[in-house]
Parts: sequence; structure tokens; C-alpha cells
Amino acid sequence: MPKPMYSGLLAACLAVCALPAVAGAQSLDKLRYDAALATARDYAADQTLINYCLRGLGQNGPYLYIWVHDNLERAMQSLKSAGGDPAQVEGLARLVMTNVRFFAAAAKDAALEPQCAAREVEKNVAMLTGLSMPLHLRPPFKNFPR
Repeated sequence: MPKPMYSGLLAACLAVCALPAVAGAQSLDKLRYDAALATARDYAADQTLINYCLRGLGQNGPYLYIWVHDNLERAMQSLKSAGGDPAQVEGLARLVMTNVRFFAAAAKDAALEPQCAAREVEKNVAMLTGLSMPLHLRPPFKNFPR
């Protein structure tokens, strides 16, 4: 086979092999990104409440820092799979990391204290439901391609 024909066939083969990946690629539009950020904002508030309510458990409680880290990492992967670009992934990470707060065991917060019982934080954490639902399992993240 002459060299020009061989390189032409190789180029055509590579183009066809790459076609499904390019055709299937879908960027994350503003509407879906804004929905993801709204969910992340709610998650950060929920996680802050969990961290406050469980602050006194110490070593008997869940690993709160690791939990947030793992949830954020999985949500970032979901966002990437849905077509999120690096700036969008950075925006998600920044939103969660700057809004989730942690508390010393002796901390007192008059706004958060009554919510611990009212929102059944310990029960939700034990059952992994409600406000303790991981970020990547909340809509729209749970609907993003994996």
C-alpha cells in the first residue's frame, strides 16, 4: 500500500474512532450549572448544621471533614461528567469549601441550636437521609451521567 493512501486511511480511522466521543460530549449549560450551585449552597448549609449539632461527639461521631471532602470530590466528578469545565468545577469547590463551617465542641450558636432537634439531625445522619444526603446524590448531580 502506498504511503499517502496508508496515512489517509489512518487519519480516517482515527477520525471515525474519535467521532462518538466528540458527538457524545455535552457541555454543562448555565441553567444546569446554576441548579448545581443552588444544590451545593443548600448542601453547605445542611453540612454546617450537621457539623454544629454533632460537634460534641468528638471521636464517637462521624468523620465530618472527610465526609465533606468525599462528598465534594464525588460531586466534582459528576459535574465533570456532565460537561462542567474547569472554571465551573472550581466554582462548585469554592462555594462548598467557603460555606461549610466546622465548630469547636464548646461552640454555642443561638441560630443553629434549635434546628438540631427540629430538623432531626442525628436521626438523619444515622439514616443518611434528608439533610445528610450526600451532595452527589442530590438532584441535579444524581441525574448527571457517570
